[in-house]
Amino acid sequence: MAYLKGEKRSSAHTVEAYENDLSDFFQFLQFEKYVKRDKRGKIVVRESGYGLGIVELKAIRPDYVRSWVATLKNDEGYSPRTINRKISSLKSFFKYFLRMGQISKIPMDRVVSQKLSGRLPVYLGEEVVETLFNNLPAISERLHFGNLAEKDLELLKAEPARELAWLIMTEQLLLRLLYHAGIRRAELMGLKRQAIDKARGSLKVLGKGNKERLIPVNEDLMNAMLQYDKLKKDYLSGAARTAAGYKGNELLLVREDGKELSPSFVYTTVKKYLGEVTSQEKRSPHVLRHTFATHLTYHGASLDAVKELLGHSSLAATQVYTHNSIESLKEIHKQAHPKA
Repeated sequence: MAYLKGEKRSSAHTVEAYENDLSDFFQFLQFEKYVKRDKRGKIVVRESGYGLGIVELKAIRPDYVRSWVATLKNDEGYSPRTINRKISSLKSFFKYFLRMGQISKIPMDRVVSQKLSGRLPVYLGEEVVETLFNNLPAISERLHFGNLAEKDLELLKAEPARELAWLIMTEQLLLRLLYHAGIRRAELMGLKRQAIDKARGSLKVLGKGNKERLIPVNEDLMNAMLQYDKLKKDYLSGAARTAAGYKGNELLLVREDGKELSPSFVYTTVKKYLGEVTSQEKRSPHVLRHTFATHLTYHGASLDAVKELLGHSSLAATQVYTHNSIESLKEIHKQAHPKA
């Protein structure tokens, strides 16, 4: 873990994922029955472990790893993509100890990665996005106050006025940032106030592997970010701004109590707002990132430019957005060409 944090400069999210994967694997080896969190985060008891007790690294065999992978797939129902990430965690772990000279070979020789379905990223149509951002105030009002005909709106607004207004402003700004800048959820949560460069019209984002990238933003979004930051002193209470856990001096987006946003808050916000404009099942923050990339490719952006904006390390990860464009072109051709 120290190597990942210090030398590899992996993000906190990556380090946590590796730690969870490795902990699960070694519990599987040591115990016949053990407690873990399932893929939905619920604590469950697993009864499919090897029960070997403490085992030396050099004594771990490929069939132990294959049995663990089979359990992940058949008993726990993890997706091929998640299983491959867990296999990658183990490979990285054993390669580290191979370099350290503590083992002579890694027990991953006959461990085969899962075949991926090659599914295309889920994204929103341009008309859906327009509906969302053209009607943000009305959608916020509906979500927070319900049926206005049955409620005294002024009374509702008077009670938690400052806190509720701040909550709504935070929700609306995070939606705009996820789509207009195409950033990841973790990047959004860690967005610094100093990241805003008004003179250059850009936003500095710290991505995976602590890599920085600059994303151009339009004037409306730039003004919205600056206004939001400026209003902290008016909307956040004095107690919140002087509390030990106050993050408003460092981070752009904060909750009503001045603390950083949680992953569940971001996810829930996106899910409920998108639920007002689309019936599609997948409505996560990453859908807005996929939408950002897909819309750019539709309008002629080069793959290299999209790669830079998304912070991908290789073109292979970005290539999938051209598939979306091809599918769209196929549909247009099918509808419009006389010989289609």
